[in-house]
Amino acid sequence: AYQILRIVMQFIADTEVRDCGIVFGQATPDGVEGMVHHLESFDIVFLDSPSKQQPLNLAGRVSHDAYEELRHEAKRALNLLSDSQIDGFLSLFTKPVEFATKHDSFVCIRALPPHPQKDNLTHAHAVCDLPWRRVQERAILRLMKRAMSDRCSFIRVDTKLCGPWKLQEEPPRAGVMTLGLHLNEETANRIIDQGPRGDEEEKA
Repeated sequence: AYQILRIVMQFIADTEVRDCGIVFGQATPDGVEGMVHHLESFDIVFLDSPSKQQPLNLAGRVSHDAYEELRHEAKRALNLLSDSQIDGFLSLFTKPVEFATKHDSFVCIRALPPHPQKDNLTHAHAVCDLPWRRVQERAILRLMKRAMSDRCSFIRVDTKLCGPWKLQEEPPRAGVMTLGLHLNEETANRIIDQGPRGDEEEKA
């Protein structure tokens, strides 16, 4: 069991699947074609069986940032298991780590009302597949990643959800969205960034 755990952690830490995906089993020509369609629709793709007519993406709810955090934690797990000075098993499986202690910096944003703007067709279409809270999180994460560039290894969201309410009452106001920033030691303190070229009007 220990060696299997190490193999799994090593695979996660060393494998970049955002552009190619993972297939559980032997790939077929039909499965490769299906993989292309899944990659266009999901951040991370892990198909359960390429031989099925409609394969299931086991990672359909996993975002890019969640996978980057998973890879980061897998690398840390390997370091702990390889350290002969400590008990890596106890450190990995018996000590829960709270959100507030996993990141270097935090940004708090008040969440928007639970409905998309009528003139924003991108958000209006997205809520057909995801809750509005998830759509909002992804939009804010895209903006934050553009702003932070490579200063952050990954950014994660901790949303304070509201509790239940009676049908006769107005729904509670949106809560606070907390962004946890895991900073890149080599680039976090960089002062100057090179902007887009002058002839790229849209990016500029």
